[in-house]
Order: sequence, then C-alpha cells, then structure tokens
Amino acid sequence: MNTMIDVHCLHLKDERKDWAKQCETSLAQEPVIVHNLDGVIGNVGAGRALGFAQGNLPFVSYVDPDDYVLPGGFAACAKILTDHPQISCVGTREYRIGVNGEIPAYNRSHSGPHHLLVFRRDAILPELDRLSTLPHAPEPWLMARLKQRFGHCALWLIDEPYYVWRVHDQGWHLRTRVEHASFMRRLREKADGLDLA
Repeated sequence: MNTMIDVHCLHLKDERKDWAKQCETSLAQEPVIVHNLDGVIGNVGAGRALGFAQGNLPFVSYVDPDDYVLPGGFAACAKILTDHPQISCVGTREYRIGVNGEIPAYNRSHSGPHHLLVFRRDAILPELDRLSTLPHAPEPWLMARLKQRFGHCALWLIDEPYYVWRVHDQGWHLRTRVEHASFMRRLREKADGLDLA
C-alpha cells in the first residue's frame, strides 16, 4: 500500500527508551511517515495540534511512545478511508498491557476506540486552533466535534485490536490533575456516544 498517513509521536524527556524503541520498530513496516516531536508539557492539545499539522499526506494519526501498533492496523484504516470518502475517522480496538509487556485476553467491554485513530486531514484541520487550547483530553473532544459535524459518518470502527496501550503509573491518564476528572468524563461520554459504521 502507498504511504498515506502522517503519524506523530510526542516524546517526553523521562520516557523509557526501550518502550520508545519498541514503538519505533512497530511503525517501521507501516504505510506511514513518522514525525517525532517534543511533547508540550502541560498541554497535550497543543502537542496534538502541532503533530496533526505535520506533513501533507491525506490522513493523520498519532502513537504514544510508550505504546506500539500491531502489523496491518494502519493499512486497514487507510483502506477504509480510501474506499469510503464520506468517513472522517477510522478507529480500532486495542490491547491493554502492564509494565512487563504481557498481552492479556482481549477485553471487548471497551465501548469505543481509544487509540489507533486515523483521521482524514481535511476533516480535522478546522479544529486545530481550538484543539491547541485543550491541555487535557484533546482526543475525546476532537471525536465529539467530528460527531457534531459528520454525524454517523464521523467514525468507522474496526472491531479488531491493532494497538497496544501500555498502562503504567507514569502514563498521561494517571498524571492528569484531579480537578479535570469531570471534564474528561464528559468528553469521554460524548466520544463514546459516536454511531459506529
């Protein structure tokens, strides 16, 4: 498959190098161009907006440096976006692993995609200015905005896990300040309410 996806990875100085290397290796055979950027401390949305603006390929995505992707995930997402031009985003299921890296039995109770979201570039460009002002939970906000604009065409869910999310005590979701918990919950509820193709 032709390279069609610009993928950004936001790095922090205290990240584990072995995890980042595993992430890099997982992307090497995917139809993507990787943009490695410094994360914006205290403002995930600003980092995402900067990352999504990189490159000029028709689709954009991101991978966190402590996670990794499974073979074929990006190709599957790109094919759906190519074949269905009305769809603005494709997401997949994910595995969750611990610090030691073992993949548990896949839990299908997760109500919507969390990682490996591939967006049509022209669908999210109008949202980047606002995205850059959201220090916490920019991805659920972005999904909610696509739902508002595109309705049932906002998301196509691939019901297979193509992303491995490493859950650990230094992960961003556990660093988030307590006073933003209700804000994040409201955004997650909006994003989880997306109609799935």
